[in-house]
Amino acid sequence: MSNGTLSQDEIDALLSEAVGGPQTKKTIETQIEIGGITDREKSDLTKIFSEILVSGGVVIGTILNRTANFKNVHCKILNLSEIGSDINKKAIIASTDFKDAISGRINFIISFEDTLKISDIILGETTEAKEEAEFTIQQKNAFTEVMNQFYSSFSHSLTEKLGRSITQGSVTLKTIKPGEKIDLGISDNEIVSIESDLNVEGVMENKVRIIMPVAVARDINQMISGGVKEYTVKEIKTEVRPAATPLTPSVPQETGVRVKPVQFQQFGATTQEPLPTNMQLLLDVPMDVTVELGRTRKLVRDVLELGTGSIIELDKLAGEPVDIMVNGKLVAKGEVVVIDENFGVRVTDIITPMERLVNLQ
Repeated sequence: MSNGTLSQDEIDALLSEAVGGPQTKKTIETQIEIGGITDREKSDLTKIFSEILVSGGVVIGTILNRTANFKNVHCKILNLSEIGSDINKKAIIASTDFKDAISGRINFIISFEDTLKISDIILGETTEAKEEAEFTIQQKNAFTEVMNQFYSSFSHSLTEKLGRSITQGSVTLKTIKPGEKIDLGISDNEIVSIESDLNVEGVMENKVRIIMPVAVARDINQMISGGVKEYTVKEIKTEVRPAATPLTPSVPQETGVRVKPVQFQQFGATTQEPLPTNMQLLLDVPMDVTVELGRTRKLVRDVLELGTGSIIELDKLAGEPVDIMVNGKLVAKGEVVVIDENFGVRVTDIITPMERLVNLQ
């Protein structure tokens, strides 16, 4: 030691004693592991998807004309191999790809027997769920439409929560059997599984899963909950080697340097500038304007029977004003006109703020 500084041998000796005596010393290499889902994030995701699946249950119940809901929602972190080993009977994977605000594949896993029950309600049939049974074209189309409506509700709920648009791709169905290798279209080995019990009145109450990549789940949580990425320190290597002969460290000598506490400058309270009220700042914000001619509701059976030349009757009378929507909100009514070769709409009535409140209720 010189000038009050410990030598390397003295440092090694002190480290040796700190980890259990002079016999051994642990040298631990660590790394920062980016990924995984923390317990807090799992709790946040459970809450987020519990709310999202409320509208999903309403959609399925409306299609089947029965009460339907998702219960006991919880989030789990699994390896892909665990998904395959946990499937003990024939199942269906309904997959779709999301783009824009959320980018990645989402998979909905449900037993094959339950998909037949749902399809049969729509088609008015009764099919015995045998292990060797396969989807008929009508059953496949019916269940695909159910999943299209479910994912549409799913993406709409996410869009409302995120405040950003999400594009949903088409739905594809895949049959899997116990022991088969499962291809979920996810490259990562670690995945997020949102598990719940799907209860359809008088039909089924069984477990379903919504599988997604960890990155997608984390993006959803961060955008909605405002979470910050948490990094976990993980021990990856432990080396044990003989320690150097311990030395008695010398006590550093006083150097005559006087140490004083740091003095920080005192700042007064800051004043916050009032927010600008100039509406011109918002004039360049784009908004979607939609003119709605009318609406109607149809059973999936009726939708599947639509073809070229089919006529759909709407809920508006001929000559009745059409609705003018801005970002999905009713703001005015008008009448359809023709401008040159294009359709247009002439505003005939502006919806007052009080009327908008009534419509929201």
